Amino acid sequence: MIYRPCQVLFSLLPLLSIARAQDSATYPPEAVQKRTVQQLLASTEPGQQAWGAYLAANYQQVVSISAIIPLLRSHDVFVAAGAIDALIRLRADVPEEDLIAFADANPPSAVIVLAAREPKKHSALLIHLLDRAAFSDWVAVDRLLLAFSPPGYAAWLWKGWRPRFEVRVGELPDVIGDLFCSRYGGTEVERRAGFPPTYEYLIDGQFMPGDTLLVQGAPPLGYLRKERGPRLKPCPVDYQGRRTEDLRLLAGAMRTNDALIVPRLTTFPWVDSAQYRADAEGLRKRIRSMVEAIRNGLITRGRLTGSEASVLPEIDVKEIDLRPDRTIALPAIGWRLGR
Repeated sequence: MIYRPCQVLFSLLPLLSIARAQDSATYPPEAVQKRTVQQLLASTEPGQQAWGAYLAANYQQVVSISAIIPLLRSHDVFVAAGAIDALIRLRADVPEEDLIAFADANPPSAVIVLAAREPKKHSALLIHLLDRAAFSDWVAVDRLLLAFSPPGYAAWLWKGWRPRFEVRVGELPDVIGDLFCSRYGGTEVERRAGFPPTYEYLIDGQFMPGDTLLVQGAPPLGYLRKERGPRLKPCPVDYQGRRTEDLRLLAGAMRTNDALIVPRLTTFPWVDSAQYRADAEGLRKRIRSMVEAIRNGLITRGRLTGSEASVLPEIDVKEIDLRPDRTIALPAIGWRLGR
């Protein structure tokens, strides 16, 4: 639905008595709009505050930015959502402490959209969001940081890195996974009485038709601004897989260097226990070599200090027994890298 400025003003006349306070023959429309927004933003009523932010963005009143920023900390989620939406539309320069306060109490997508305009300036905020964002929001934050790798980013990746691998013993079956996922869907929810339309920002794991470009690269990421509504299941994200790839790139490892790449999935044919132990030990050594090469590259390139990289990460190896005959149990394998 399109809400025209004149329709919005008309709906607010009972709230502000604008018709009595302003004389349209004396004051130009711009002055009426400015005073209307000022009165709404100065109100203590959440509905009027939300309308003030909404109209300020509609009228592109950058002079109202300083009055909208405090609304990011509002306990009313509709007011806070309206404030961040207005600040994005006004291309406002917002202090990081206010953005962090909003992101800690609300979905971070809109903050990511705002920070993406100047990611280097907002690097501390983006690193802060790494522990709070999820799914495609996390992917966007990670991609923004990977482009220039600010101090602390590589250390954050390394500290939480748990490389994951899957070892299948026997024949590899044909598996079809459930690929259905969606950021939003269903019918629109009814707008809250006394409030303007409330919008949310949905970041996609890829660039979809109708999206606005958020992060360039391969693939590009986009976002969609839409009225609030119900959401469906979000697309899954392989967080550890992305950490591995990020650290490899930051270490200067080439994708074509086989010595620095260990496949996530390995299949061993079953011969006997001795052969499986030998195969597993060979894989463990390859993983350790990859991890050490990445660590050395990060230190050499100044991404990590020696103390930050002093402990090798633990690895997570999932063994899947696909043998038709399991009379002989798979031998226990010690997958730790520190030996």
